[in-house]
Amino acid sequence: MSTQTHAPQQLLAAYAFVGTNEVKIQEALRRLKKRLKPEYLLFNYSEHEAKELQDPAAFVADLSQLPMADSLRVVAVFHAETLSRDAQDALIAYLAHPNTSSVLFLSATKLAKNTRLYKAIYALNPHAIVDCGEPAPARAKEELARMAHSLHLNPDAAALDELLSRSGSNMLLLKNHLQALFAYLAAEEQILPDTQGAYRVDRDLVCARVARSDSEAPWKFLDALSERRLPDVLAHLAAMPDVSEVLLFTLIQKRLRELMIYKALSTRDRGITPAQALKLPPWALNNYRRMVGKFDVFELERLCSLCLRLSCRSKSSGKTSS
Repeated sequence: MSTQTHAPQQLLAAYAFVGTNEVKIQEALRRLKKRLKPEYLLFNYSEHEAKELQDPAAFVADLSQLPMADSLRVVAVFHAETLSRDAQDALIAYLAHPNTSSVLFLSATKLAKNTRLYKAIYALNPHAIVDCGEPAPARAKEELARMAHSLHLNPDAAALDELLSRSGSNMLLLKNHLQALFAYLAAEEQILPDTQGAYRVDRDLVCARVARSDSEAPWKFLDALSERRLPDVLAHLAAMPDVSEVLLFTLIQKRLRELMIYKALSTRDRGITPAQALKLPPWALNNYRRMVGKFDVFELERLCSLCLRLSCRSKSSGKTSS
């Protein structure tokens, strides 16, 4: 949806924004509302919580109203997955012959493709269904940087990594953290923005001002261990207080086995590939070439042998105690 002014007929009768990325959903609604004349927003914009729509006829009547002194009305319904059966039936019937001067904005955490509501909206246009899932880890950093720049912040790569480590990929939570960082920096008289009006954010500032709200993912610990980055290993380990020693040992043993297999197979020109042997997609092994370079084959053999002995010892001690 463009921010430029378009004729209302260029919009579809309904859109469904599906996912948990509240920042993306809110931005889409903001851009849609921007098409309305501000002085008549009270008359031409209405919003509803889906579970509170107890009168389907009144809801359809709202959608069917003509705009006042404008060419467009917008009706927003949040958490559309909680619509009652009667409300869904009424909405599906409305979408068969919608008001051309009205745009329905639906948001839903999830909306299965086999539901009648999904099919009714998809029938308008496949583009009427907008994916608003949280970004994949590979894209989260890019989206976070873009959002930070829009808030007049200039975080370095380490600061972005730390924010994602502490808050996961929940973009709404990350936006709240960025806004809090901006408020703090703007209030500090001795801290000045750069020539573009943006405040620099480094990892130390994030550590000092942003509380950890996302439990550490074990794979971050394993990656640091595989690259022999001891300070990061200890930091990630401290951030996983609820991970059991048994699970941690199992994960380490599995990673060492993967590195051993990768190192043995990656030097071969023919035959089975590491990804095929480990039954993993190739992208999951992108960093393994760098990791195996930190170990020689004899060291990996020795570590795997040590893990095997420890595993056997723990099992035998468990039988003895029982």
